Formats: sequence, C-alpha cells, structure tokens
Amino acid sequence: MTDIYHRYAYDETGTNPDNAVWNEPHTLSTREIRAVVPKHGPFYSDSIQIMDTVNNRILTKRTIENPTGDFSIPVISQELVLRLGKDVADALLIENPQVSDQILVSYQSVGGLMQRDIGNVVDMFEAFVNDNRMVDWATGLFGKPHEYPPAPHPHYLTDIFGFEALSFVLERIYQAILMGNTPAYEMLYEALKQNRATKEDIDQGLINNKMVPLDVLQHATKLYNFNTISMTPMEGFAGNGRRVRLEVKCSNAPRIDKLYWSIEHVTTEYNDFVENTGSFDLIKGEGSFYVQTAATLDPEEEETFRICLRRGGPDRYVLLTSFEFKIPAHTSMHKNRIFDALRVSCLVSPRLRRTGKTINVNRAVWKAQQS
Repeated sequence: MTDIYHRYAYDETGTNPDNAVWNEPHTLSTREIRAVVPKHGPFYSDSIQIMDTVNNRILTKRTIENPTGDFSIPVISQELVLRLGKDVADALLIENPQVSDQILVSYQSVGGLMQRDIGNVVDMFEAFVNDNRMVDWATGLFGKPHEYPPAPHPHYLTDIFGFEALSFVLERIYQAILMGNTPAYEMLYEALKQNRATKEDIDQGLINNKMVPLDVLQHATKLYNFNTISMTPMEGFAGNGRRVRLEVKCSNAPRIDKLYWSIEHVTTEYNDFVENTGSFDLIKGEGSFYVQTAATLDPEEEETFRICLRRGGPDRYVLLTSFEFKIPAHTSMHKNRIFDALRVSCLVSPRLRRTGKTINVNRAVWKAQQS
C-alpha cells in the first residue's frame, strides 16, 4: 500500500504557524461568479485573506453589514464545524466581476486527514452558479407522479446549521419588541416591589399572599421554627368550671418574648369558656398560661376543643396546635344544690343579684345569718 503524504499536520486550534499558507496563487476564469478552492483546504474561515495582484488591493468579505464585498464563503464544512467549534470552509466565491483573474490566497489550513486537493470541484461549482437555465416543473420532468403521499420528513437537529445570521436578526427584532413594552414592564416591576413581604409582616404574624424574598424567608424560618416549640399537656380533660395549666417551652426564642393562645372549637362554643383568647410571656424560652371552662348549670354532653399557640396576636400565625381536649359530660345536679342554697339562705332578696359567684362566696355567711 502506498503511503499518503500530508503536507500539513492536523491543527485543532487554528493558530499553528506551521499550517499557515501564504500567497497561494490562483488563476480565475472569465465567468461572472468565480469559485476558488484552496489547494490545502479545508481552511478556517476567519483566516482567509485574498490579494488582487493586478489591481493591487485586498479583497473584502461580503456580509450582512457589507453587502457589496468582493467575495463570500457559500458553505461551511458541517463535520469540522461541529468537531472544532469554529467556522471551517472548503471553497469561496469571487462575486465582484471587477476583480482580476490573478489573485493570491492566504489562509490557515486544518491539515491532517482533512486535507484534500479537490480542484475539479471548481469547474463543477462555477458551472452550477453560472447556469441561468430554468427548469419547467410541469413539462420539463418526465415520469413524476401526479401527487406524492404525505409522510413525515424529520431532520436531526445536528443536521441543521447556518442559521447564525437569521438568529441574530430575530434577536434584534425580539429586543426591539421588548424595548417597545418598557412602560408595561416598569409597571409590572413596581407592582412586584409593592407586593413584597417584609420582616415586619413576619414579626406581626400577618397572613398575606405577598412574595417572600430570601432574607425575609430566612427571618421567618428563624422566628417560626415549629420543631423547637412544645406544649404540655397536648391533650387531656377540662372539667366543668375547672381550669387547665399549660406549659410552653421553646429552644429558639429571644430572652423575653410574648406568645398568644386561642381556642379552636371542635364541638364547643364560645360561651363554654371564661376566655377564648389570651397571651403570656416567654422568659428564657419557658412560659405558662391557663384555660378555664365556664361553669354551667344545665346538663351537657361531652365536648371537644383544641388550643392554638400563635405569634403576633390571637388571630395571627399559628405556631402549634394541640390534640383534642375534652369537657366531660355533666348533669344538672349542681343546679338543684344551688336552688337548695337559695331556699335555705334566704337569697331571694330583690336587692341581691343572683350569680354563681355571689352564691359560692356568701353561702356560708348567709346561712349563718339565717340560723
């Protein structure tokens, strides 16, 4: 097998000085659009330089910003562009007919196995771009079907390239639309700023639908850490007219703090308690409060309720909710005893207000006076 000699080594960077080709001579045809294929291509597109030796001037590249340039690069090498991440081309077109037929081309060759001599492509390419004949689809093609059955025609994303110029123009259109909507975006920005939660909202326990920034969220996490608050007992019984002591401990609290409690009625009612809400001080993470049921004279069935701990107020954010407490069922036996006391102690005076408190306090005194 004959070894193939490669003039230039493979250069992935496009900066190897040994792969630079300087002043490679080319003689152009007399056609209007002329193709040039560098002998040691493919080449890096950004490195191309062309000198018109007859007119003694450097040719310019035709782009969107310079539509009257002398030459253009019609296609790029898809395989090498995807592999190297740089624009790599095989050929170029001299589109300015004022350019002479004698030019010198300088470029940076990719080299290696990619290097090839395809001079015959010049003739084929020029024949194609300069052929102005039209093909009549209706009468110039024979054997074609009257219609084609519809079928999917997918493409791999890697097969599509060369949309850089179109993407640039679309981006400019997009930016122009955004700039046109600046007042609307400013209104949205101001609305978002006004709807921003603050640390004061967290401290007061306000419940709202405002946006929570990161610093406010961290403040709320520190202030409302559920895992550090406990209440004892969490369930139990509260007799008719009795009170229950509840102790609260918190390991993530300031030296002095204030919490609030409220009754969550399950089957109880507002009148079943002496107080339905209240507050207590938390000193060094510990505090206590009492919940007292109202003494009733009428018979009642068993009732249940829960106790909620809150921060900021009795109607603010809930820190902890207990399990169910129960008020046992009771009869009207106490009512008969009080009526007996009224009869025995002569508590029928119209000047005396009949309340459970006055009866309990003065029963012994009035009974002694009666006797």
